[in-house]
Formats: sequence, structure tokens, C-alpha cells
Amino acid sequence: RASEQLTILAEQNPRDLDLQYSLALLALESGAMDSAEAILQRLLRQGYRPNEMRLHLGQAAEQRGDSKGAIDYYLKVKGGESLQAQVQAARLMYSEGRGDQAHALITSLTHQYPEQATLLWISEADMRAANGDPESALALLDRALETAPDNPELLYARAMTAGGLGNYEAMEADLRRVLEQQPDDPAALNALGYTWADQGVRLEQARDMIRRALEQQPNDPAILDSMGWVLYRLGRPEDALPFLRRAYAQFPDPEVSAHLGEVLWVLGEEDDARRVWATALEQSPEAEPIMETLQRLEVTL
Repeated sequence: RASEQLTILAEQNPRDLDLQYSLALLALESGAMDSAEAILQRLLRQGYRPNEMRLHLGQAAEQRGDSKGAIDYYLKVKGGESLQAQVQAARLMYSEGRGDQAHALITSLTHQYPEQATLLWISEADMRAANGDPESALALLDRALETAPDNPELLYARAMTAGGLGNYEAMEADLRRVLEQQPDDPAALNALGYTWADQGVRLEQARDMIRRALEQQPNDPAILDSMGWVLYRLGRPEDALPFLRRAYAQFPDPEVSAHLGEVLWVLGEEDDARRVWATALEQSPEAEPIMETLQRLEVTL
């Protein structure tokens, strides 16, 4: 109904470019790419907010799967939206196998925006890991830390990357360095506490770390999941269940689903456990946390 009303208004007021822009944004949100792009192109030709138009045209092209077109638009964005657009261009370059170009672009951005260098290196590491090259992501963070060896954001990013590669010793070392500088950092407390809980070691210390993180961010689903999991590992599934239910209600990803399902199963609520696992597998049929849990518990859905 909103689209219909905007269309009528736009037809009645063809010179109202703000109205045309609103219609284009609504079309983008609703997935009407052809309509959105037609309006955005027309506005761009009229010189209306050119950088915003190029940014949205890049987003529209990206949604259509036209990565090359999206990159071209993003690279033409200037002004306040330039950094966001160029980072997204680099992300698409990595997905297309153009890693050398993407790295050159990010490197250039670190010189243009030195105050954003840490975030840019972390973003590029995420891009590399997301495209199946976590070792390269780790090497990039190693180089970044050579120039800023005590940077807590870089240390945390390297810790999580190392953890994804199964190098928990390196992960713990970097998280401890973060906590030396920022003893109450909730992300580092949660990451180290969860790692210990998942490994079944230092469980009391892990619970204390997660509790401290939860005190600062009581509604964070990742920390709620961690608290539920450490309580379960401590042999307290009844206490774990409320935390896992709250985490699941906010963020039912495969890992949270695996944890909640396992606790429900252990408590004898097998039908509910099966439903949680089945729902997760409908969304992600090859979800590793779910498959590992089912195999370990010898459950067949």
C-alpha cells in the first residue's frame, strides 16, 4: 500500500526528486530491483545526490548478483559514503577471486583513512576467512600487529581467527593479552570463557569470566549461550536451560540450536530437542554443530 501511494504521489509530482528517491528506496527494500534502478538512474542523470545514487545502484546490482556492476558503482562513490562503498567493493573483489586488487584497495584506504586502519585490516581479514583462506587472514593480522603489537582489536581478531583454525593455544595467548590491557572487555571474557567451557577445562574460571561479561551485556545472545553452555558442562542442565532458551529466542543459529537441543535432550525433553535441531537443519542442512551433536548423542531425526 505504501508503494502504491508513493507511486501515485510520484506521478502527480514528477519534479519532486525527494519523493522519487523515497520511492526508489522502498522499491529496493521490497526487492523490486528493476523499478528501483530505473528511478535511481534517472535521479543520477539529474544530478540528484550522485554519491548516494551510486551507492544504492551498487547495492541493487549486488542484490541482482551483478558483482562487477556493483564494484563499478561502489568505486565511483565519493564523499562521506566513499569508505563504506569501497570496503564493499573490496569484499566483492575477494568473492570474485580478485584478492590482489582487493588488498591493494584496502591498503590504499588505510593511507587515506589512517584513523580507520585497524578496522580496515580486520575487515580484510574477515574477507579472506569468509572466502576460505583463514591462513591468509591470520598472516594479514600478523603483519598488522607488527606495527601495532598491543592493539586490542587486532589481538582479538587474530585470536578468533586462530581459534577458527583450531590453534587454541595461540587464541588463548592473544585473549590473555587483550585482558591484560582491558580486564573487563566483555568480548574477550566471553571468548576465553566459552573456549574453556567447550573444551571442558577450567570450568569454574570460565563461568566467572562469562558471568563478568554477562553483567555488562545481559541480553547478548552469544554470552547467554556461553553461560548456558558452561553451566551444562558443569553438570547443571536445569540451570543452563533458561540461558539457552533466551539465546535461542534472539539468535537461533546452528551453534545455539545445537546447545539448546542437547540440554533439552539430556533433560528428557526429546521431542522439543528434535524440533530445535530439525528447524536448524531446515535453514542450514549441513550445519556442522548440529551434525556433530546428533552423531555424538547417537540421535537420528
